[in-house]
Amino acid sequence: MENAASTNWSRKVFETILNKNEYVLAVAVVAVLTVLIIPIPNTMIDILLTVGFATSLLILFATLQINHALEMSTFPSLLLFTTMYRLALNVSTTRAILLRGEAGEVIDAFGQFVVGGNMIVGGILFVIIVIIQFIVITKGASRISEVAARFTLDAMPGKQMAIDADLSAGLITEDQARERRKTIAREAEFYGAMDGAAKFIRGDTIAGIIITGINIVGGVAIGATQGGLTASEALQKYAILTVGDGLVTQIPSMIVAIASGILITNTSSDTALGADIIGQLFFKPKSLLIGAAVLFLLGAVPGLPTTAFWTVGLLFAAAFFLLYKQEKEDKAIDTRRKQEAQQQQALHAQQQQQQAQETPEQALRVDRISIEIGYKLIPMVDPKMEGNLLTRIVALRRQVAGRFGFIIPPIRIKDNLQLPPNAYSIKLRGHEVARGELLLDHYLAMESGTVTQKIEGTATTEPAFGLPALWIPAARKAQADAAGYATIDPVSVMVTHLMEVLQMYASEVLSREDAKHLVDTAKESNPVVVEELIPNLLPLATVQQVLAHLLRERVPIQDLGLILETLANYARQTQDPAILAEHCRQKLGRAICAMYQNARGRLGVLALHPGLEQMFSRSVQQTDAGPQIILAPQVTQQFIEATINSSQKAMSQGFEPVLLVSTSMRRLMRRLVESSMPRLAILAYSEIPPGVHTEILDTVTLAEHPQTATYAAQPVGAGT
Repeated sequence: MENAASTNWSRKVFETILNKNEYVLAVAVVAVLTVLIIPIPNTMIDILLTVGFATSLLILFATLQINHALEMSTFPSLLLFTTMYRLALNVSTTRAILLRGEAGEVIDAFGQFVVGGNMIVGGILFVIIVIIQFIVITKGASRISEVAARFTLDAMPGKQMAIDADLSAGLITEDQARERRKTIAREAEFYGAMDGAAKFIRGDTIAGIIITGINIVGGVAIGATQGGLTASEALQKYAILTVGDGLVTQIPSMIVAIASGILITNTSSDTALGADIIGQLFFKPKSLLIGAAVLFLLGAVPGLPTTAFWTVGLLFAAAFFLLYKQEKEDKAIDTRRKQEAQQQQALHAQQQQQQAQETPEQALRVDRISIEIGYKLIPMVDPKMEGNLLTRIVALRRQVAGRFGFIIPPIRIKDNLQLPPNAYSIKLRGHEVARGELLLDHYLAMESGTVTQKIEGTATTEPAFGLPALWIPAARKAQADAAGYATIDPVSVMVTHLMEVLQMYASEVLSREDAKHLVDTAKESNPVVVEELIPNLLPLATVQQVLAHLLRERVPIQDLGLILETLANYARQTQDPAILAEHCRQKLGRAICAMYQNARGRLGVLALHPGLEQMFSRSVQQTDAGPQIILAPQVTQQFIEATINSSQKAMSQGFEPVLLVSTSMRRLMRRLVESSMPRLAILAYSEIPPGVHTEILDTVTLAEHPQTATYAAQPVGAGT
């Protein structure tokens, strides 16, 4: 708690200082003037010298990060303040050196450690730094400032005219024009101020030289006359301190001068100076390769330092290979993007051409089943690119016909630029019912229960059944197979998803025309039944509705003759398609059970607790949609959760879960769970023909519910 309170207090103090920055600046100026007049202790001198050094580094780093010189428009004033600060410290350190013969640890460290306590070495080092700053950096920055200021002033009229022309042409607004004029004025003021501010650096350097000379002469005089030292001892002592003082002040001055030069030479850019330099210097990696070759040749020349040249040559060569590899990848990405852009343009042109050629009657047509794909999935359809999706769909239609007993209509495949590039959409009568994403040149890897080693890939969800999976590159398929994963190619993923959608919506796909075609085909082998049934007993519409009821629960209608014969037997009793479908289910019981039997021919079932089934039967109410089981929502939810748990147990034992109920409750139970568990098979006792071996895997019960707790659990046989 104390640490948190202290942190909050520190943050508040810091925010208060930032909010009162104009007072902070005034206090800083007054403090600088105070340092000029009042002697300060050595500890404070160390702190102030360190602050000056740190400030110069901060200024340098800030100039490296900006994109435009105007982002540091206060640099001329900042240059003035830092110069005043260093001169004030020069006065203070001179006073300390001459009066006390010492000026703190920082100056002593620079005098003893940096130059090794050698007066001659220190003097030479100081002179070199002064020459570099005075002749190279300061003079260059001053010249650039003068030229930039002159060019900026000369270009102002032209820039103003360009702004007026853009404004007159309506290319920019009045506010934008006003902002541009303000920017031009700020540039002129900035470069003019920098032209003058560069003189501060020049004067600071000259003042440093003069102060150093004064310190040496004055120190020798004071040491010899008042300190009891010989001339050589006084020269050694005060010269070391003076050189240390000069280095401490001139190094920050040189850093600020470098920052000034960087700021003036920095042209406008969208990125920082460091990123621009690196990007432009290594834009052509071949220059690194040439440099490496030259260094290797120089290292092979007798008498030259082989280790140094070859070490740097190896660094250049390594940098070349890295940049060359990155350049190839960038080119490949650019090429792929261009190809994708060309594909999009071609698809767009093709769509426009198709729309232009499409008649109004064709535009009104709605496909019963269609697939729309993103442009990256077009190779799956194009035979020229070895796409086999069309062939697989033809095989799928044949498979559906063999499984369900009717031929689904042709599936139209078209591109859609509105979809994500890797996405596809399955539509039923123009409305999307399912969607997925595929990665070409990849495989979908799914855990099969025998995975021995995890592999890396792009996490995704298998679209047909919602299972977790991974997209892995095609090159790693063998590795995934060896690790125990089941790998599926993208076309098979889409076809499997389409198959699942067709099974789920087969009842909606079946049209009146399909029913008429099926009846006409059945008439060839069952003419008597068809003539008796249609239209004397049932209209074709009712037959179609019965077939749709069967398909809704994935019951095959291959044996249409048996279905029509059953309808003929019960048509005089009822015309309700739902009840007629229940009679047909009982006749098709053997085919239905075959769908859910395991490899050993056994049918695994889930039984309802007798008390639960009696509760359901008492909850049946007549509604506008027919009889339904009406329960409290929480009871329904508990029942669904219990059924899901039992189904998971059945699947863990290798069975397809089947809920077994009484004949009178089967249709009502289907309605109860249809929205929550559409894939759950619900069979009546009368639908299991003799000879089918059943195995009760679990009993669905709600023991915590009071209505079912009154019924004692009754033992259920393990098989029939």
